Amino acid sequence: MKRRRTPPVTNKDNWGTNPAILANFSTRFSFFLDLAANPGNRVCEDFIGEEEDALTVAWEERVPGTSFQESEGLPAYWLNCPFSLRKAFARKAAESPLRFPLVMVQPACVNDRTFHDYIVGRAAELWLPDGRLSYAHPDTGEIMGQTNFESMIAVYLPSVYRTRPGTTLLTMDRQGAPNTSHSRAYWEERRTTETLRAAFVGSLGMPPGEGRAALARTTVLLERLAASKEG
Repeated sequence: MKRRRTPPVTNKDNWGTNPAILANFSTRFSFFLDLAANPGNRVCEDFIGEEEDALTVAWEERVPGTSFQESEGLPAYWLNCPFSLRKAFARKAAESPLRFPLVMVQPACVNDRTFHDYIVGRAAELWLPDGRLSYAHPDTGEIMGQTNFESMIAVYLPSVYRTRPGTTLLTMDRQGAPNTSHSRAYWEERRTTETLRAAFVGSLGMPPGEGRAALARTTVLLERLAASKEG
């Protein structure tokens, strides 16, 4: 079979997210803000466009609306990182005082300073696909064939949601679904815990930041109590 060639693109920063990958991550997270997008490639109703400059906007100040809090899953930011600004966005993701999880798609350049300074050890999770990811063409929206570079997905979590230090390495298929027993078990455990937290906070009607922080502290205490009883 003859391989389809990727058509030339004038602005590689506008490659869009593969809907299959977004759909798989949406089984765990409810994305309410696309941190770097335009009207043609955004994945959320609310997005930060070029006129706002996502690198200067305080991400932690952007919160979901009241109606959004009723949806399932943990509210989160989505970031399909502009390729030419991947270092700047990785740094901002690592250093921002996030109030919600941030899921970031990045080229997997593991031998440069960006990866070692702002991703590994800073992100809570690093999802490595078993092949090269596909992206949506910036002009047509068509999902193209595999790229000529490797990609990865980093998940940054606010401190109140982190259950372990460092970065957990996990694997997924090219559609964004966990593809090993370890990765699937991790995903299900996190999804169950995060969904319960989100639902509980939503039922209380508490402000997202304060409510989730209080809930996280309470959950940790309950988990420790349950572990001590099992022991």
